[in-house]
Amino acid sequence: MKTLPFMQKRLEITIHAISWLLIFIFPLMLTGGESKIDWDQYMRHSIVPFCSFIIFYANYLFLVPRYMFRNKGVKFLLLNAMFIVLLALVLHLSHDPFREIPRPDFASKGMPTPPLPHHWMFWGRHLIMLMFVAGLSTAIRVSIQWRHTEKRLVQAEQEKSEAELKNLKSQLNPHFLLNTLNNIYALVAISSGTSSQTIE
Repeated sequence: MKTLPFMQKRLEITIHAISWLLIFIFPLMLTGGESKIDWDQYMRHSIVPFCSFIIFYANYLFLVPRYMFRNKGVKFLLLNAMFIVLLALVLHLSHDPFREIPRPDFASKGMPTPPLPHHWMFWGRHLIMLMFVAGLSTAIRVSIQWRHTEKRLVQAEQEKSEAELKNLKSQLNPHFLLNTLNNIYALVAISSGTSSQTIE
């Protein structure tokens, strides 16, 4: 019975490892098919999955089990909000969004230069992304906990049924012994030879 939970745990770890490996490899695909990888650009793009990794496992391993499962919803939400805002600030400061936007030379063509997007647009994008990751982590952890709870309930029902069956058997055995003794008692009165054979 211990082998099955161990295999399930190992499968869960494997799925997590493969998923995050794919996420961290994805920025390498943004190099445009160049033979030489721009590691500075890769590290800049990797900050996003790294912050997602932090908020995912902060919820999965710490916040959900310690606060949400113990009915401390207010602390859970406040700590989540604090983590999300902090990581969104890290993303915002580590990215220079305006440097990544190509800016054609409109002035040389006699055209007015269009305004740059506001900083709050990038800030909002980071917040929404991190909230989505936190929600996804919470949903996965809650579904796993619900599945474990269902298994424990089924196991408890099975153990209860087995205990009731054992109790019923223990009640039946004395009745069988009592009936046998009553039969022998009756045989003693009728035939001592037959009763001795029955006792033997």
